[in-house]
Amino acid sequence: VTPKLKHLLEKRDLIVEGHTDNIPIHNDLYLNNWELSSARATNVVEFLVKEQGLPAGHLAATGYGEHRPLVKNDSHENRMKNRRVVFLVKNSPTAVETPKGGEAEGKEAKALKPGESGEEEPTTEIATVSEGGVSGLVDDVLSKIKGK
Repeated sequence: VTPKLKHLLEKRDLIVEGHTDNIPIHNDLYLNNWELSSARATNVVEFLVKEQGLPAGHLAATGYGEHRPLVKNDSHENRMKNRRVVFLVKNSPTAVETPKGGEAEGKEAKALKPGESGEEEPTTEIATVSEGGVSGLVDDVLSKIKGK
């Protein structure tokens, strides 16, 4: 994780999306692809918080299952591309003010009034990680956001 991304998350949120291919899953761990994609995103968020020290209050995980493929699921290679996580940064400042001291227990986050963080919540995709590799450059997040 780059220092630029850590600095960016002081005032913005990072959303991690999990995705799967369209082959149904049902095993002891996951009942369906939505559960798998949500777990995929949640595992990444937990890693970023525990191992990389990113602020938990500025991270979110969401799963889309097989419902937002990048490419058709018509080959092994394409299914690999669809099994991925996507990193999105909200372009407007976060709607929750983190208490001083960050994640201190016993302190509550202060909700900002409507409009204080902007009416829209557009995002900028900063990276996609799949079995096929990494695309996107996290180092240019600031320039992408300022350019919109």
